[in-house]
Amino acid sequence: MTHVFLSYARANAPQAKRIAAGLEAAGYEVWWDEQLPTHRTFYEVLEEQLRAAQAVVVLWSKAAVASQWVRAEADLARTLGKLVQASADNELPPIPFNQFQCAHLKGWAGKPDHPEWMKVLDGVRAVSGGRRRAVKSAGTTSATSVPAAHRLRRIMIAASAGVVIALAAVGGWFATHRSSPQQEGSRIAVLPFDADPGDRPASAFAATLAEGLAGSLSENQVQVVPVSRSAEFAGARRDDALRKLDASLALGGSVRTLDSRLVVRAYLQDVGSGATVWSAQFERPVDQQSRLLAEASTAVTETAYNVADTLRQPGVVLNPRTLALFLQGSQRMTTPSRLGSEEKRPLFEQVIAASPSFAKGHASLALTLANDSPPAAEVPARLRRAHAEARRAIALHPPTAGAAYDALYFLARIEAPTDLSLAERQLEDGLRAAPTFPFLSMRRCAFLMEVGRLQDGLGFCDRAAALRPLAAPTAHPRARALYHAGQVEEGLKVI
Repeated sequence: MTHVFLSYARANAPQAKRIAAGLEAAGYEVWWDEQLPTHRTFYEVLEEQLRAAQAVVVLWSKAAVASQWVRAEADLARTLGKLVQASADNELPPIPFNQFQCAHLKGWAGKPDHPEWMKVLDGVRAVSGGRRRAVKSAGTTSATSVPAAHRLRRIMIAASAGVVIALAAVGGWFATHRSSPQQEGSRIAVLPFDADPGDRPASAFAATLAEGLAGSLSENQVQVVPVSRSAEFAGARRDDALRKLDASLALGGSVRTLDSRLVVRAYLQDVGSGATVWSAQFERPVDQQSRLLAEASTAVTETAYNVADTLRQPGVVLNPRTLALFLQGSQRMTTPSRLGSEEKRPLFEQVIAASPSFAKGHASLALTLANDSPPAAEVPARLRRAHAEARRAIALHPPTAGAAYDALYFLARIEAPTDLSLAERQLEDGLRAAPTFPFLSMRRCAFLMEVGRLQDGLGFCDRAAALRPLAAPTAHPRARALYHAGQVEEGLKVI
């Protein structure tokens, strides 16, 4: 039985549906994001299915060319020798995929004898060795292998299995703490996590968790009060003791075992006001403690960076509600979901409505708009608005407008796909203005790999990973760069 992985942009869901139905009718089993199980992370399932498939059909279009996920899937399929290409709108595949044949399916209505569709089937047979299952009779195509047209593009489960993020901002912290987590005077105390002494797995993991979180924060340039000292801070006098050590925030929570699963509840609390700034819940089976620790560490460290980002622009202070919206949007930008921009755009729109001078709010909205795949009729207006928001962010405060330059890079690839010099200039301008924005270095790395400059690209991948070590979007291009540079073992370590 031949398994075929179908890669497409959300705007092309109707065409993808016809392709899936055609492949099913021809005797192939199709996998795509409709079948993603809710209890596993996107990264796990995506790579597993891509590697397990005997053929990967990539449906290119203007929207797909702009999608980093379609490009990533096509890149792995090319590396594994499984790539079969088709175009939904006569858009040619981008470099380096334009070296391979591409069937043109614009106007194809699903007829099995269409010459261009036959090219797709021939490609699938060629890369898969001709294996397929018995053909079903007409009308028996599996509904589970064909997504409903109204479903959107991709699920990206937030860095963990079943993580539930709840963000609450408080006014007192922002009125009294103007430095970032990396700066002197703003330190995080990692407190012991509560656990029932009779719950042995939870008690053992609680101690490991506190030490691990403190280590992760420290390694990522966030100042922490060592756990060994934090353990002294119990009872009613805890906050006084923390203030004497210049701890601005306290990280704590609880661990318990429920149905053979470890459940972690974490919170970040302002020492001065006692209010909760951020909270989250994570859970994993008891035998997956290392993964649970990694997920919690990633979420906590990314939150510390996001809080710091709101404090870098002089003269701008977000009120509690606006900060909460910004943190939610930032979390969703680094962990994209099936809902695409529709779950992020309204958050950033509310942020800039409340704080019109907040450069990073405009920049984040610009990137959200530029990196989306809306219906064709909405594309021109979305692109115009993305340009306007990016220009506004850069005019307000270039050092915190890294996402605006990132947006301009995406816009260049969409609007002038053959003008690689324009795309490169956008990245170079961004890196000069906002050198600490890690995703510009990540994008530069991917771009240089695309044009064949692997060693140059690896340097930018290393830079992105150094700026944001735990962010999965910075790790994946670095792993690819190492792989293409022949450093396979190093690439596997990154993954």
